[in-house]
Amino acid sequence: MSMWKMDAFSNDDALDFIGVLGVLSDSKKISIMKDALDTVSDTGSKLELSDACAAITCSALVAIQLSPTCMPEDRTIEEIMMKLPDITGLQSLAKSALDRCLDPKNNDWYESVIEQGGMTEMTTSLKPFLEILTT
Repeated sequence: MSMWKMDAFSNDDALDFIGVLGVLSDSKKISIMKDALDTVSDTGSKLELSDACAAITCSALVAIQLSPTCMPEDRTIEEIMMKLPDITGLQSLAKSALDRCLDPKNNDWYESVIEQGGMTEMTTSLKPFLEILTT
């Protein structure tokens, strides 16, 4: 995973996922986001890096739609938010997925962030999204 900043959107997997969302129909956007969130919910299997990145991106997008004040100042994110249908129904699933991504057990993404020395920065950047998804 190529990361240039420790947050939900600053990696190649996140931007690839956002790019895919930009060209899909509304029903496909919801379906692919739900699938991305569902994929990480199995706590018994290894959490793959790209799956975690997609789920974190989805979770952040759901949180932003619930509370736009947490949107980062990023034109790409603003543009994708304007193209998203109502995804607030994914709140509970997004919260569970984000919790799973932040659980170090059996988690390639977590190990990668630790290896890069960025877990404190990452958890700090994800905290507002987690708080919104918890309410």
